[in-house]
Amino acid sequence: MGDNRVFLAPSGAGKVSEEDLADELIARLNSILESLDEDGRASIQRLIDTRVPCSSSVLDHPTIQARAGEPPTFGFLGMLNGLVGVDETSWGLISVEVDKTTGRVERFSRTSPPGSRRRSPP
Repeated sequence: MGDNRVFLAPSGAGKVSEEDLADELIARLNSILESLDEDGRASIQRLIDTRVPCSSSVLDHPTIQARAGEPPTFGFLGMLNGLVGVDETSWGLISVEVDKTTGRVERFSRTSPPGSRRRSPP
């Protein structure tokens, strides 16, 4: 996936793949979500929904997920995916699951490829 970059672990003892980094961030983000009350989750939802105008270099970046338009924009999830990379179809590795009825942020997960039924593990 991505360009097969690896990242040094904080201890310097090993390397972490983009996928492993994404999984670690997902676990930590979900831990934060679990510790929040409904108002806290609503705050996270507002952060995810917030998009800011960006330059063409951000829009054209190979891993940052940005939305073309006038002006082009990106947000928290787009930048987060910029850190961990993209899959072979250029989709970011991290997504957020939102209850379609309530709009409540349920959890962060690995992005399933378009047309796939694969779900990330609980």
